[in-house]
Amino acid sequence: MERLSLFRRQAFTLVELLVVIAIIGILEALLLPALGRAKSAAHKAVCISNQRQIGITRQLYANDNDGFLVTQNLPMS
Repeated sequence: MERLSLFRRQAFTLVELLVVIAIIGILEALLLPALGRAKSAAHKAVCISNQRQIGITRQLYANDNDGFLVTQNLPMS
């Protein structure tokens, strides 16, 4: 009998597990918008960095070619 009561003290009840799962779900629901905003901000930073690199590259090319900048003429469809 003593062995059975020892086992019961170490185990979790179904209600306790459900409460923990519910708390995790609530925390996840609170964190998802913040993670989305962080991902959007990171994407924006990458785009700005890429635009800066393109500008630097164009300026370096112009410096090496007497101020001539390459333009891209797309065909009209």
